[in-house]
Amino acid sequence: MNEEKKRIGSAYVSTHDIILSVKKRKWVLIAVCLVWFAGCFYVLNKMVIKYTASASFIVNESQLIEAINGDMKTAAPMVQSEGFKRMNQLIYSHELVDHLIGRFDLYIHYHVNKDKKFYYERTFKHVLDCIQIKKTPFDLISVTYNDRDRFLAADMANDIVSQLDILNKKLIISTLEKRLNLAQAIVKDLSKQNIVETTNIDSLISKMNRTISRMDKSTLENTQAFAIQRAFMEQAGALRMSTQDLLKARKLYEWTLQSLDKDNMPTLTVIQKALPDEHDVVIKAVLYSFLCTITFFIISIVILYFLHVYKPYLEELFSRK
Repeated sequence: MNEEKKRIGSAYVSTHDIILSVKKRKWVLIAVCLVWFAGCFYVLNKMVIKYTASASFIVNESQLIEAINGDMKTAAPMVQSEGFKRMNQLIYSHELVDHLIGRFDLYIHYHVNKDKKFYYERTFKHVLDCIQIKKTPFDLISVTYNDRDRFLAADMANDIVSQLDILNKKLIISTLEKRLNLAQAIVKDLSKQNIVETTNIDSLISKMNRTISRMDKSTLENTQAFAIQRAFMEQAGALRMSTQDLLKARKLYEWTLQSLDKDNMPTLTVIQKALPDEHDVVIKAVLYSFLCTITFFIISIVILYFLHVYKPYLEELFSRK
């Protein structure tokens, strides 16, 4: 029994035995490695490795805040830190993705069968997977698109930035229109208040003129004149403050109207346009396929080694079955 266990146990295999085994099967290994290389190259070149194109820009917030708020010192509806958040929200919107699908015929480019269910959802997800947006510490935003076509990737990255500018303008114009309605209401209210204050001042002037015309230096009349004069000064001060608020509101109104002009409202400034990737993905695919083939060959040698070492045990195991 002990002799049978020793016979069944693992065998000693030298390096020379492995070399002979590889030499005996060299054509099989070469054929398998070539097929493996071709399969890796096809998968990497057609599905995995893609061209990348990036465009960078900044969001012009300071001019917008100045245009929206003027000298009113009110809280800005959009602040500097919200620029990247707003771009991140817009870039994943259906409006932007639908624009890209329609302009670049992505159903045809990605070979989408419109007769299948959820074809739009799959295309939408695929486009979003190809888009990347990043922000640097210096408020520079970079948009990257990945695709098998290097020229299409560059065109889509640039078009994404242009479309972000359009969507951002729509959002800002909507905000400005709300501020415009508020400014109009303020101007209307202050105009009414100015009319009331002016009427009060005219009435006080009439009273003071009548009092002065019949004054005969009496103490009572002097006191009455001083009271009217004090009330007149208070009304004049109120009118002055109301006039200043009215001027500020009108200035805000004018700035808002001017900002509504699309040509005078900067939103995004392109720092660098996307250019086609000059590196060929075929070279990358060949290199990665070569590394994969070497790894496959090493694994094959290891498998051959273990087959030789445990050959007696495997023969006995299969013979019992």
